[in-house]
Amino acid sequence: MKKLRFHPVVAGILQALGILLYIVLFAFVGVPLIDNVEHTPVMSMMAPVFFLFTFSFSALLCAAITGTFPAVLLFQKRYRDAAIVIISMIIMMALLLALLLTALLMSRMLIR
Repeated sequence: MKKLRFHPVVAGILQALGILLYIVLFAFVGVPLIDNVEHTPVMSMMAPVFFLFTFSFSALLCAAITGTFPAVLLFQKRYRDAAIVIISMIIMMALLLALLLTALLMSRMLIR
């Protein structure tokens, strides 16, 4: 049995940070590109296609980020390590969400 390169908790944290990085990159690169598109009838028809494609790509990328390492651990019959990776990722995602919501609420309070 091979030794893990990362502790399962660290792997879960890195996976959560990978998803956060993807979301931030999409928010800062993808959204401004969408806002600069001319609103023509053709682009209005393409908007649902773009949305569904982007949604599908996001689901695929997030599944690859979050599921690959636990799947490898499961195939190696390392169920405990796989569970620790998944649980630590869920906890880290919840903490990041709480941090982002807190920052959003604090910024709204400062604006008023």
